Amino acid sequence: MDNCNPLCADLEWTHLVDCTTDIPNTYTVYAALTGGTLPYTVTGDYTATIDQANQLIVLANLPLGSGYSLSATDANDCNETAADNPSCMVLPIELTTLEAIALEKGNYLRWATATETDNAYFSWYRSIDGNNFVHLVDIAGAGNSNNERQYTYFDPYLATGQTYYRLVQTDFGGNRRVVGTVSVQRQNLASAAVLTVSPVLHEGIAYITAATDSPFAALGQLQVYSSNGQLVWNDRISMHQLDQTPYRLDISHLSNGVYWIALATEGQPLAVAQCTKVSSR
Repeated sequence: MDNCNPLCADLEWTHLVDCTTDIPNTYTVYAALTGGTLPYTVTGDYTATIDQANQLIVLANLPLGSGYSLSATDANDCNETAADNPSCMVLPIELTTLEAIALEKGNYLRWATATETDNAYFSWYRSIDGNNFVHLVDIAGAGNSNNERQYTYFDPYLATGQTYYRLVQTDFGGNRRVVGTVSVQRQNLASAAVLTVSPVLHEGIAYITAATDSPFAALGQLQVYSSNGQLVWNDRISMHQLDQTPYRLDISHLSNGVYWIALATEGQPLAVAQCTKVSSR
């Protein structure tokens, strides 16, 4: 904040650097203003008068080694500056997988890292136009790791058409970087399998069965996600046995609430069902 006036206390820039541009040796900055009193007058590497908060500003394909600067003045003459000279040479994570898959009950996001350095957490953002993103969830990273790490997130978002997801990584110093963006096209989807589970789990116990017209792989996974999409439990199962004998799911150790149960095989989700855990205790 560049002004000590108490009216200026909440004027703030949010700015993210995306090093994954299509043009070599460039980066892109996504910035937005909040707080203060409209309108905003922006100068520097972007010049405009902005009459709404959170309007996206894009500084595209800036050359590596160069910095950027944005200055804003609101209607009360409050000033705020966003500036940086980012380095995109060494990323704190080495990403090996990043994908979004449309399922009947929502969108399944999967990513994996080969290495992580000082990685505090990941953040997912969603957009319907590819420009304006809203925050969904933060998921803890591995800190420092030289082993492959698998991550998943389930978003029960059912709007048809194109949906964009942006993955942002934050290190322990608070530095944030856009890791990548993926999109998924939703139409009228039919599940690849039918997952049957009681809608209410008394004392956290449920019996699950599955059926499919496609041949099952030998092994699969049952995954349980919290209502905000975070993976809280998983187990490897015999897909053939699940087709023949109900699987006893015990999540009595989890808090009461709404959960999503996903069936996956060979890294690909097949079906998702919703249930509610309740307990008399």
